[in-house]
Amino acid sequence: MRMATKNIYKQTKKIFLIGVLLISIGGNAQSSRDLDSILTTLKNNELYVAPVIRGVWLFPVTASMQKERTEEKKPSFVVSSLDTDIRNMATIYTNSVLSQKLYVLLADPERNFYANALLYDLLDNRKLVKLFGVKREEWINSGKQKCDMEFWKNYFNAIDLLNDNKPVNYY
Repeated sequence: MRMATKNIYKQTKKIFLIGVLLISIGGNAQSSRDLDSILTTLKNNELYVAPVIRGVWLFPVTASMQKERTEEKKPSFVVSSLDTDIRNMATIYTNSVLSQKLYVLLADPERNFYANALLYDLLDNRKLVKLFGVKREEWINSGKQKCDMEFWKNYFNAIDLLNDNKPVNYY
C-alpha cells in the first residue's frame, strides 16, 4: 500500500514539473510572437520622432541634485509614433533580443527607417535627434542610411551580437 502511494506521488510530481515546464516554454513563445507582431506593424511612413520637453527647475539646484540629474539617462527624443516606450519593451524582451530583431529589420525596405529610429531610441538616444523631422527619402538620398547601417554593424560586432560563426535565431 505504501509503495503504491509513493509511486502515485512520484508520478504526480513528474506530471506537475512537466506541466510547469510546458507553461514556461509556452509563455516565452507567446512573448516572442507578441514582439514579432508588434514589429511587423511598423511602417516607415508612420515614423514620428519627437523631442521630450521637461519642466524647468525654479529653485537653486544643489550639487547633489545636479549630480542625480546628470547621472540619469533620460531620453531627449522619443519615437512617439510607437504605442509603447521602447525601453519598456526592452525590460520585457531584453535589450539584446529586441535590438537583434530591430537590426534584422534594417534590411526590410518597409521598416528599415523605423527600425533605425528605434535602435537609436533604445541604444543611443542622444543621436535620435538626427532623425527629427527627416523623411525616409532624405535619409537615403543624403547617405545617412549607409552611415547608420555601418554604425549599427560596427556597434553590434563590437558587443559580439553579430558573430557570423554562431547561429542566432532571430524569429
